[in-house]
Amino acid sequence: METLTVDCQRLRNLTTGRLHTQMSDIYEDLEIFSGFKGLFSHQLPAVMRAVRPWLKGVVEDERFWDG
Repeated sequence: METLTVDCQRLRNLTTGRLHTQMSDIYEDLEIFSGFKGLFSHQLPAVMRAVRPWLKGVVEDERFWDG
């Protein structure tokens, strides 16, 4: 299995639903996690909902989910 290192604040973008870094980071990270390239802004909520269960299984530290 390949290992991916993600900055804590970039990860919190996806786990809390709040912007902690640049918006471009969200696009880039969701493209990596979903495998889809060239996401549009209207697709982000659906892709975030789709990757959230996987993230919950991988990121167990509660500090990333506390909002």
